[in-house]
Amino acid sequence: MGPYAKSEQALAREVLDELKPGMLCLADRLFYGFELWKQVCASGAELLWQVKNNTRLPVEEALPDGSWLSTIYADAKARRTKHEGMRVRVIEYRLQGSDAPDEKYLFITTLLDHEKHPAGALAALYPQRWEIETAYDELMLRGA
Repeated sequence: MGPYAKSEQALAREVLDELKPGMLCLADRLFYGFELWKQVCASGAELLWQVKNNTRLPVEEALPDGSWLSTIYADAKARRTKHEGMRVRVIEYRLQGSDAPDEKYLFITTLLDHEKHPAGALAALYPQRWEIETAYDELMLRGA
C-alpha cells in the first residue's frame, strides 16, 4: 500500500527485501519484465506470475499436467543467441465454472516440478490472490 501517485511497480520494488526462501510471490501480468523477474528470483522466493498472453514462451518440454518448460531471455538478441536465459514453467489456465469468462490466463513459475506442484493447484492460487487483493481494497476504503 502506498500513495496514489506511486505506481504498483515502484511499490513492489520496495518490498523485494522482504522476500525470502520458502515464500511464494504472486504477481499480476503488469509486473513481468525479465530484469524484475531475475531480481526477485535472487531473493530465493519462488515465483508464480501472470504474464501477458502474447509473451513468447515456446514449448521446450511438454509436461504431463499440461504445463511446459520454456526459457525467458532479457531481449530478442539474447533469445537468438540463447544467452543467459532463465528456465521457467508455463501454465495456461481458464477459470472454472459456468459463469466464468472464457479467458485464458498465462503464468510463469520457478516451480518446475510438475509432480510436486501440479499446474491446476498453482493456477488455483491465482483467484485467491484476487480475493485477498479485493479484501485489502475494501479495508483501505473503509479505513479512509
